[in-house]
Order: sequence, then structure tokens, then C-alpha cells
Amino acid sequence: MQPAIILVSAEHAAFLLDEFGRYARDYDLYTAGSCAEANEVARRVLDAGGQVALFVSDTELPDAHVLEAFHKWRTVIPTARRIIAAHWTYFLDRAPALRPGMAKGKYDAYLLMPRGVRDEEFHGAVVELLSDWGSTVAKPEVESVRIVAPAPDALTSAIATTPTAWACRPASTPPTPRSAARRSPSARRRADRRTRS
Repeated sequence: MQPAIILVSAEHAAFLLDEFGRYARDYDLYTAGSCAEANEVARRVLDAGGQVALFVSDTELPDAHVLEAFHKWRTVIPTARRIIAAHWTYFLDRAPALRPGMAKGKYDAYLLMPRGVRDEEFHGAVVELLSDWGSTVAKPEVESVRIVAPAPDALTSAIATTPTAWACRPASTPPTPRSAARRSPSARRRADRRTRS
């Protein structure tokens, strides 16, 4: 399951879905027509073991003020980034009342909904927020350490649970051929030096 982007608008959900199509390879895209519907979508994603990376909301929602909606979604998923994508007919009118909410951290960006193709200013802000979410919240995509052992034992458990346990390993215990084959070349050289001394 990929991280989710939830697009919320009663009138422009289809347009936003089309605009966010460029992210469909790396994110699951969902649409909702109201605050309550977006809340249900977010809960379904969480119940399925997924993560929500981003909420994108129109300024006009049928069942809640947009800042109230963000508050409700934040209680379900506090780590998701939040964007208000204002339609051009509302962008200037709503800005004075909504911008203080951004200063208080209620949402992350107030953007004009794209009006044409390749709106890179809009997507630059989206990518920046997704990148921020990915570097601070997302589950790691790349395995950095793998512990391989022929059978579970006390040493393997200690290594898995204690970062300093590897340094406490007796130098006279050579690695098994199977675990040595999985180590990086530099780790194998260090292990060989310890066994020779």
C-alpha cells in the first residue's frame, strides 16, 4: 500500500484528481466531497495499515469550514501535510481570513488551484511538502541493516534490540559462512581482522 493523498472538494474533486495524476505512481489518490467523507477515507486508509501523506482541500466545503475540517483530520492523522487549493473565484476573497491559520500551523500552504497545464509553481509546493513528509514521517523504503543468523540465539536478539551489542561481541567468535556472505565487503574485512588477532 502506497501513502495516500486525499483530495477534498464538493465541486472540483475530479479536476484535482486529474491534476494530481502525476503522483499516482507513488501515492494512492482518493477524492472526497466533504469533510466527513474525507474523514472516513482517512480512517479506511489507517485501518488498512496505510499512511496519509497529504490532504488537499478546496476552500469551500459543504459540511465544515476548511480550518475546522483540517482540525478534524489532524485528530485522525496528525502527521499528514495540509494544503488549501483555492479555486480562482475564491482565492483573493478567502486569503485574508485563511492566511493567519497558516501562520498558526493549522495548514501548510495556501495555493491557487491550477488553471492551466504544467503549473509548476503549484506542484513545486506540493512536491516540497511531500518531500518533507517523506523525510520526517514516512516508513523507511530502504532497508539499512539486516541481521542474518543460522538460528535465533541470545546474541542475535541482543544485536537486534541493542545498538551497542555488536561492539560487545567476542572477537573469537567467527561469523558463520551464511551470515558472512550477507555482510558488506568492509564488514567482512573487519570480521576477518578480528578473527586473525
